[in-house]
Amino acid sequence: MIFHARCRRAVFVALATLAIAPIAPVAHADDASTGVPFPELRARPQRPQVVSARVLLHGHHVAIDLQTRSPMPAVATTLRWRSERVRWMGEGETYPDRQFPELKWLVDGAPMRASDRTEAFIRDRDVSSLLATAGLDPWVITGTPPFVDEPASANAPASRAWAELVRDGAIERQADGDWARWTAQRSIDIPLPARREHRIQLSYDTRPAFELITVAQLEAAPIRARYCLSSEGIAKLRERAGNDLAIAAERLAIPTGLDGAPPRKLTVTGTRAPAPEAAASLPASMQRETVYFWCAQGHGVAMKDTLGDVDIDARGVIHILRLAVPTTPAH
Repeated sequence: MIFHARCRRAVFVALATLAIAPIAPVAHADDASTGVPFPELRARPQRPQVVSARVLLHGHHVAIDLQTRSPMPAVATTLRWRSERVRWMGEGETYPDRQFPELKWLVDGAPMRASDRTEAFIRDRDVSSLLATAGLDPWVITGTPPFVDEPASANAPASRAWAELVRDGAIERQADGDWARWTAQRSIDIPLPARREHRIQLSYDTRPAFELITVAQLEAAPIRARYCLSSEGIAKLRERAGNDLAIAAERLAIPTGLDGAPPRKLTVTGTRAPAPEAAASLPASMQRETVYFWCAQGHGVAMKDTLGDVDIDARGVIHILRLAVPTTPAH
């Protein structure tokens, strides 16, 4: 099993090991975000074991390929994925679509019909049926502002549902229009036939935590331990960014297991997303390249085509720190 209770050494690489090229600095609506962790898969009533997991990371896109084996006798099993409860976060929110609408899945190489449903709430009351009767999209809350339109008065059932939503506080009347104030949650149930072995493929876009951070701050114990930042890696960063230059940092957490159990074997492949065309025209002092830190067992492994030795935590989550550092040395 490629699993290590403690991280020992960091790897300082550019995904640009394949081909180093300048990229534009990471841009976000805010200077910091806690990100949106991708929810773990659950299985009921039987929990298959993840025999192997392959992860392809391409920019912010992740593709995960799980090979599972169920205990005997195998029974029909349901995989469940559930988002957090999503609300309107304000116009500056970088990740309003926390329900991962781009999420795709395959079972044994083919699309599998799944129950993909949305529930809406005001406080703890389920108002999904009221929204449907009023003709309202539950995910309007991911827009800015989250405007909703009152149904025509001729539609009596819709008008009654609208009035009830207003009374309950799910819709807020404002001078510039009516705003949605409910929360919504997406749940997906994927059926697995009663066979011992399955191949489960997921693809989605990561929503990493990010911040601006200096090399001096990177030396702090918590972040250094999480990503196994070595003294050698810190020194290389300091050559590029000095001690006090703010660096755009993203923290990726990618689950690779099932029901909080890690896979027995893990392989990670990384490719760098193409740089924006405008990046090449930036002054040299503003050009950046992407570098990564992560924990590996015993010795550094350069991320070329395949990275087979990656530490994961007790729940099977990979932790990667991605930095946009200057392409030229600090002066």
